[in-house]
Amino acid sequence: MKAQNDNPFELAALRCLVAEEWQMVRREAQRLAAGCVLSMRPSPGEYAETLPSHPELASLFLAGKRWVGTFACDLDNLPVRSESVRMIVIRHVFDLLPTESPLIEEIARLLVPGGTVLVFGLNPLSPWRLWSLGQTRNGMRMPRHHRASQMGRLLKGVNLETTQRRYLGGRWPASTYRLGPGVEEGLATQWDAAWMLLAQKPAVATRLAGLPSRKAEAGFAGGLVQMPSRRARA
Repeated sequence: MKAQNDNPFELAALRCLVAEEWQMVRREAQRLAAGCVLSMRPSPGEYAETLPSHPELASLFLAGKRWVGTFACDLDNLPVRSESVRMIVIRHVFDLLPTESPLIEEIARLLVPGGTVLVFGLNPLSPWRLWSLGQTRNGMRMPRHHRASQMGRLLKGVNLETTQRRYLGGRWPASTYRLGPGVEEGLATQWDAAWMLLAQKPAVATRLAGLPSRKAEAGFAGGLVQMPSRRARA
């Protein structure tokens, strides 16, 4: 039977993976100074996201060629004030979008100097890739499976320096193995489902050539991103 929704991140196994990654995000957020956080994910998920250490959280997910959630906007034109976000979390967005998307430049624009970005992606070396291939028989889209090193180069191209790489999720959807907070990266983990990169923007702002200017930008207020006037109507 052909799937009605071809987004692979609507499958139970990948929903669980995305939820597990949020636990890692919560641990990392506890190490950061106060500020606004922007979460970007590939599907709505089953549960609302919370971040006790950073209540000013805006959460977006992919819906076709737009972002929806806390606010709605185009994929690569986020109506948020430049250098206003302390941490940006991107989970598997580039498993569905091409890496040449201008979204990378948008991320660099939004981060405050010294800000942090966490990027998660499916590991092309993991047996999970064979599992994903099997799901295409039911009409699911095959994720792109970028290498962590490829994403690291893209981040470096917009002046975001990778300082950590980790793996998580086990080697197969039925696997009980998980990367705990105290486990160091090693060869054994490099077969796991997903990788995570932690990158930072220099504490001294460096203007990036070619970044587009944005008009009618909004900022975070009262724990939410202000709704842009041009948002899509329901």
